[in-house]
Amino acid sequence: MDATRTIQRQEIEVHIRKWFQGPKREQRFPVKGRPSRLDKGDYLYIIWRGLIYGRFRVVSIERIPLNQSPVVGPAGKQFVTKGTHNIVVEAPGELACIAIKRRGHQSIRYDGVPEWD
Repeated sequence: MDATRTIQRQEIEVHIRKWFQGPKREQRFPVKGRPSRLDKGDYLYIIWRGLIYGRFRVVSIERIPLNQSPVVGPAGKQFVTKGTHNIVVEAPGELACIAIKRRGHQSIRYDGVPEWD
């Protein structure tokens, strides 16, 4: 089952676009709790400012150690996550070709995004 995750409205598009460019690598998205219906091979769709911005294929879901040091985000900023698990995805992701509207939300929501195909 695929899922959606919202990126904060204040996030700068240049930083988000970096997730969809560059060499092949892994990207991590922290979430609270283990997504029970999200598995390897599913897609994680990114919502930004009311639209599906793009998607990533899920590689794995890993537990974040309790004593984890600060994480470096894609913009180069350090932050301490309140998440308990990381959704590990293949980057760069695929950008959406058409405008697909979705309301933002906290954490993740299970959604197949049938409009993508």
